[in-house]
Amino acid sequence: VEIVIFRRMDLAERIVRQYPEYFDLDGMPWQFVTIYRTFYLGLVAFHYFRETQDQYWMDMGTKAITEMEAMTNECKWNFENKMLLLKAEYHFCICEFDKATEGYYLSVTSARKHRFVPEEAIANELAANFQLGRGRIDIAIQFLTGAIECYQSWGAESKAQILRSKVQNLAASMRTSF
Repeated sequence: VEIVIFRRMDLAERIVRQYPEYFDLDGMPWQFVTIYRTFYLGLVAFHYFRETQDQYWMDMGTKAITEMEAMTNECKWNFENKMLLLKAEYHFCICEFDKATEGYYLSVTSARKHRFVPEEAIANELAANFQLGRGRIDIAIQFLTGAIECYQSWGAESKAQILRSKVQNLAASMRTSF
């Protein structure tokens, strides 16, 4: 979890490649660890697919979506926000930007509605990264502000501070570009 939250994707990639049997999702009972392993593995996979275009990562990401869809069918309240975020990341990967935008908004809304503060923070932050990639700094700042509020309420003050600095830099860049 910490690896993804602090965006240590280099370390996440190394772990996934070094211990593939740990991330084998077939036939696993839905235990707490399995749920979060599926979710975070999917996030790491889609990140690395965008970086490398390596089909290995897309396959892992789509497999995580399939697993999360099955979990969502069993308990929408608990898993919907995670599935929506994975799908948003998938759509980002395949350049379906309207679907990605909608998916991020829906994931944030679902996480907030069901009081999954860590997932709301992550969804806001990933939505901000998506918007930054599209050149929409003002929208990215809105999402980052939401992420900061969630991280603070969750007690992740160092992460909130990192994002505050990012918002300040983005705001400064907006002022100088006009």
